[in-house]
Amino acid sequence: MGLLAMPLSVLHNCTLIDIENRVCRHNQSVVIKDKLIEYIGSAKEFSESFLADCKTHDLSDKYIIPGLIDSHVHIFEEPDDILYKDFRIDENLDIALKRGMKHLDVMLAAGITTVREMGTIERRNITLRNLARQEINKPELVVSGNPITHSGGHFVSRCRIVDNEFQMQKAVDEELNAGADFIKINNTIKVGIPQKTIEAAVSIAQKSGTFVACHSYTHSAMKTAIEAGVHTLEHVADFNQELIDQMREKGIIPIPTFVAAFDSIPALNPEANIEILVKTIPDASMSDFVEWYNWQVQNLPTLFNAGLEFGIGTDAGFVPTTFDSLHREMDLLCKLGATPWQVLIAATIGSAKALGKDKEMGIIKKGMAANIVVLDYDPTLNIKNSKSINSVVLMGKFIPSQSK
Repeated sequence: MGLLAMPLSVLHNCTLIDIENRVCRHNQSVVIKDKLIEYIGSAKEFSESFLADCKTHDLSDKYIIPGLIDSHVHIFEEPDDILYKDFRIDENLDIALKRGMKHLDVMLAAGITTVREMGTIERRNITLRNLARQEINKPELVVSGNPITHSGGHFVSRCRIVDNEFQMQKAVDEELNAGADFIKINNTIKVGIPQKTIEAAVSIAQKSGTFVACHSYTHSAMKTAIEAGVHTLEHVADFNQELIDQMREKGIIPIPTFVAAFDSIPALNPEANIEILVKTIPDASMSDFVEWYNWQVQNLPTLFNAGLEFGIGTDAGFVPTTFDSLHREMDLLCKLGATPWQVLIAATIGSAKALGKDKEMGIIKKGMAANIVVLDYDPTLNIKNSKSINSVVLMGKFIPSQSK
């Protein structure tokens, strides 16, 4: 195979879950060189002498999937409602950074190798991303910097305020120049930012080689964002076939974050704390959370049946949605009618596209990042098996599960 001169690792004799083609390939081996996948082939191709010259991990009876991607997280938030009572968004930066690092560790243990962070005050997520890059065993962070909204808008206390196209252009330029990987816009519960203003953000982002993600779950807000040309829609709920067709036509990726909607209803999750939720999100009420949940229960099956590509995000940090909730999100979506294959694709390929990184990750394939999750059981038979994590490969480094 012409590989003997290279410093190699081999994941040997496993079942490869081929996400791209929706097939399970048995008795496969994956060769990793540095941080990239170098070769994939039948385990029978590999001689004992070749394996002896490599760092070989015998994965007989194990299953491998691409590293999971949570495409909607608020990394500094505290999902524990007791701790949240003492949590302040303007707390000491060092304390916030330690919490963020802790949350990244929780996510990696859950097989999450890449995280899209959806907005913090003072661009603290950019600081955390740069710090995490200097550490070992931390998932890759893709961050938005400060989120943007309008006067009286959603999460206004944590956003930049823009009320016209000029202010939007200035805000987007400043966020990108400060190091944001993409732009996050928070629309209100109802429509708050005009289409032309969102278009101004989309135009600048696209010229800079990046994209706009838009919080928009009502029909009118989603329609405005779709027509403005955003890249992803967050928390999608009140949509119909017309909007599905428009998203498909424009290549827009919806991110349901259904687990957060589920977690906002005390009758479903006893840990839900409406007092804290309403205090934290002053532009929302209990009726808004119920409406959000009910719309998703009604409409997400239509999205699955339509075969529209979507991503997986959890809104982790939203009380009480914890940072390992991606597995709950996948399970809940399957209970709504998605197939295990659909949610596995969403948590890998779909989410990689949501991050603008589908040329780098999301598939176990030559030349892609060596981010891989090793499972004890087959997740295509039961999506709950996505939690049977034996080990994680992060940018080529093999990390056994702490519970093993």
